[in-house]
Amino acid sequence: MEQVLLGTVAAHGALLAFAAPASASLIQGPNLAIPGGGGNSNIILSLQSPGNSSLEAGSVTLAGCTGNTIGHCPGVANMLRTFSSARISSAAALTLFLDAAEPGSDNLITLTGLTLKVYGAGANNSTVFSAPFSAGVLPLSLIPSPGQGNNPVNTFVLGDMEAAKLQALFAPDLRVGLSANFTNAPNAPVAGYPQWARRSQLVVLHA
Repeated sequence: MEQVLLGTVAAHGALLAFAAPASASLIQGPNLAIPGGGGNSNIILSLQSPGNSSLEAGSVTLAGCTGNTIGHCPGVANMLRTFSSARISSAAALTLFLDAAEPGSDNLITLTGLTLKVYGAGANNSTVFSAPFSAGVLPLSLIPSPGQGNNPVNTFVLGDMEAAKLQALFAPDLRVGLSANFTNAPNAPVAGYPQWARRSQLVVLHA
């Protein structure tokens, strides 16, 4: 469901430009599968470990892309998303899916850092909300998806109290960016994909 509330967004942006960003923490959500995978819809960040490295790190922010991103920036695989474009109508409905594929029989990837940032709408380029993943849980070992784009199951959400902080400033045209760090993410060629055998994508979808 898309909403266009120009008056509300403009007023919200004017207020948020002078306020310190609200902060909260992401938590691991339930293992929900996306039937058929995430495809190219609402991908914010796509990473690939370079060369023989097993480390991935990168971000998509207002300034563009940094780190081991793959694909164009901005592009379908690396770009800020608005809540309305992702059909997210409330903070409680925000869900980040990790679509990670590993080469061969590798069945583990380790998350060492994840931060969601929300930026103002339109010309308001301030950070209005920041939510790192709970540091006390890191590093976090995760099971990759059964093939790229095939039913990613690892999710990250805001708890009830944390979602209330985002809901207090929620507007459809606020923009969502991400940064992430992974280890145990080896890159190796597989049939049909000699250039990049594995990658990690973070997709924002409504629950």
